[in-house]
Amino acid sequence: RNKRPKEVLKMATITGARVAGISEETGSLEVGKDADIVMIERRENLSYSEDIHAAIVKRAGPENVMLVVRGGKIVLDRRRRNHDAE
Repeated sequence: RNKRPKEVLKMATITGARVAGISEETGSLEVGKDADIVMIERRENLSYSEDIHAAIVKRAGPENVMLVVRGGKIVLDRRRRNHDAE
């Protein structure tokens, strides 16, 4: 059966952490867990007219990634560079 985009994102986060046996440390944003976050910018390739979950799963690419935080530390930050260019 085809998975819905929201289910696919859940599989990549909390469900994946559960399967890997690390859901106590990661997989969701909660106090006491590792702060692993990816911030995605909504650009032309992510249509405003469709469900954002579907847009991320089907069309998001590296150009949409603006910020990556791993273990509470910023490992990639493209926000300033993009704002400086405006």
